Amino acid sequence: MSSREIAGAALGNRNHPERAATSRNILLVSEDPRELELWLTAFGRAELSDYLAVASGGDEAARAILANPPDVAVLDHQVIEHRGPGLLTLIRTSFPIVPILVFTDTESARDIGRLYELGVVSVYSKPRKRDDYLNLIASLAQLAYLRIPPP
Repeated sequence: MSSREIAGAALGNRNHPERAATSRNILLVSEDPRELELWLTAFGRAELSDYLAVASGGDEAARAILANPPDVAVLDHQVIEHRGPGLLTLIRTSFPIVPILVFTDTESARDIGRLYELGVVSVYSKPRKRDDYLNLIASLAQLAYLRIPPP
């Protein structure tokens, strides 16, 4: 799958049009095509791919959030590092009840503390092994889907 195809993957209920009026969505924001592919794979395995919207960067995420506020936002810490805290601030001020989860490579207590100060609900360390990463994403997908109340 090309990075353009991955970045273009969007919440659309393409396979289940009957869900369009009732579906909830999880927005994933990452600039890493390999990471996006892992997320799409894990959500597909969990049979929740129709609930995943993907943005390949901060600007695209901001447009997606304002057009269709997510029920859960999952951000790659690198997006925050590259773009600054603006995206977190946008989500927090515009949609204060949207939980924000961050995946990170950092082990710095200071960096992680700053994320919580900015309103992040949970911070997860990225597993090193592909299968461990897929399992973690699939577990989070199930938890996020189960915790999102129906409309």
